[in-house]
Amino acid sequence: MKYPCNIIQDLLPLYHDNVCSEESRRAVQEHLPECEACRDYLAALDRPDAAFVPPEETSEEQKAASFRSFQQRIEKKQRLFAAACGAAVLLAVLLATGILRTFTKTVVCDDNLSVSMAENGLVCRLSGSVWDRCRSVTVTADQSGDNRTYLFFCLTDNLWDDLITGPGSFSEYTLCPADKGADAIDQVRYYTGDYSALSSMDPEALEQAMKDSVLLWSK
Repeated sequence: MKYPCNIIQDLLPLYHDNVCSEESRRAVQEHLPECEACRDYLAALDRPDAAFVPPEETSEEQKAASFRSFQQRIEKKQRLFAAACGAAVLLAVLLATGILRTFTKTVVCDDNLSVSMAENGLVCRLSGSVWDRCRSVTVTADQSGDNRTYLFFCLTDNLWDDLITGPGSFSEYTLCPADKGADAIDQVRYYTGDYSALSSMDPEALEQAMKDSVLLWSK
């Protein structure tokens, strides 16, 4: 750390007599190569006939300049510290965001989901959250001699979206585009069970899956 001239000049007699602390010695030695006035002051201390007093104008100018330089260094350190704190806070927010986004959960169907047929196909609207992923399976089954097609789907969101979204927010997901057979769908059901077996379920198991699901749209 660098010190202004007035502090160094107070230390110079002790430095000259070799009775100052090691820390003061280092401070003086760091300052002398950069300040001619203080070097002259130290040289004058070797003269036994008279004590050297720095010229008053130069001393005042040096003190003012040294103080300004010292103040600027302090302000620079404060700015660097503030920038470092800001960067640390930003990094913490980014890390927290990334962590919270990894915690996904199944969206619970509770008057927050609706399905409608639009020009572009069957569209699901999720209120109060933003969907993260969607699972869907289309199943065609014989119901009382009539083939019917059911679309089962399930949405997930994450903890971060829960924090930043409010009751007035919503997101939409196209369950089945119009050019991919949306007109052939008879029912859309929200199902949170096992999707790996839906396509190969026997009629009895499919009937149970329908009981465990929520009907959101029907022709």
